[in-house]
Amino acid sequence: PVIYGRTTGVSALGLLVALVLLTGGLHLDGLMDSCDGLFGGHTPEQRLAIVPAGALLGDLDAATQQHGLVCPNGAVSHTGVAGLTLGGGMGRMMRRFGLTIDSLTGVDILTADGRQISVSHEENPELFWGMRGAGANFGIALSFRFRLHEAGPSVVAGAAVWPADRAYEVADTFREWSVSASDDLTAALSLFVAGDAFGADLAGRPIVAEMSAGHGD
Repeated sequence: PVIYGRTTGVSALGLLVALVLLTGGLHLDGLMDSCDGLFGGHTPEQRLAIVPAGALLGDLDAATQQHGLVCPNGAVSHTGVAGLTLGGGMGRMMRRFGLTIDSLTGVDILTADGRQISVSHEENPELFWGMRGAGANFGIALSFRFRLHEAGPSVVAGAAVWPADRAYEVADTFREWSVSASDDLTAALSLFVAGDAFGADLAGRPIVAEMSAGHGD
């Protein structure tokens, strides 16, 4: 099982969790790393998913795409669903569907006093508000409930790259273009030092890159 948490040193919450797990005081059967049983009793037509805390984005994408559905999430398939969601969740479809937390409808968590509770707009709404972007501070996420959207299976994605000395020119053009681009196209502009994947001519050099993904007509 995978437990998501964020600590600096030994915390009271960490000690509580260790104690509970060692003494068998709590059964965390829901802390799985598989999206089997994704819909949790719902039908795909209802577009609701229950995702265990240990799942990766690739697991979630594979399970939802079997039904032509998607949960807007990040850009790297081996990222954990828990960490991405609790931090907000930027991804390749956020222009159309928003951040990952915009599709989050509920979370089951283990609190610092050892209680397992559900949070949503209807249950513990203030705690749910806090978890949508700062969730690592309030307990251990056990599972997530998401609203799904129709998208796929075809997505067009790519990148255009320029030397970093053209950054101002590229940024001006990107700003003008992106304002009127379709909501089905999510794009981002980045400045970084190119790695080996960019080829021998660019590796080790500062570059500006425009990366985009589109899923509409």
